[in-house]
Parts: sequence; structure tokens; C-alpha cells
Amino acid sequence: MEEKELFKKAIEDIDELTMLFYQQKNQEGYAKLDDTLTSISNAVDFIGRYPNQVSYPMEHINEILNAAMASLEKKDVILLSDILLYELKTYLEKTMEAM
Repeated sequence: MEEKELFKKAIEDIDELTMLFYQQKNQEGYAKLDDTLTSISNAVDFIGRYPNQVSYPMEHINEILNAAMASLEKKDVILLSDILLYELKTYLEKTMEAM
């Protein structure tokens, strides 16, 4: 899969997942969560393998992911959605544009 496709897939999955949680379709959201985490992981793995191809610090994505995991542990799907949509998605979009 081409690098930008990894990012597009993660962004699309984030959009779908957050829409489900915002609509309080939590059961469907949790079912979509695994796919979303896989696509996010693929994009983050790329960033980790090729840090010279991205212009945003890896530490920033780690902070975002830690915050997302903390909200997931608390089962706060709205906070999780906010973090994924407004922080992680933005980070992935900016990274993809810089490639």
C-alpha cells in the first residue's frame, strides 16, 4: 500500500468511528474500533520507520495516542472521538500533506 494510502485509510476510519460514537452507536463503534486501530497503527508505523519523511515530531503523536488510550480506558468514547478527530486526524492530514 502506498504511503499516502495508509494515511487516507486511517483518516477515513477515524471519520467513520467518530461518527458512530457521536451518534451514540457505541456497539457499532466498538466493532469498528479494531479496524480503526489497525489503520492508525499502520500509519504510525510508517512514521516510525521513516521519520525523515515527516516534518512533525514523533513525540507529538505519542502524546495524542496516550491521551486516546487514557480516554478509552475510562470508556469515554466522546473524549476518544474528540482526540481522534481533532488531534490525530489533523496530525495525519498535515503529515500526509508534507510528504
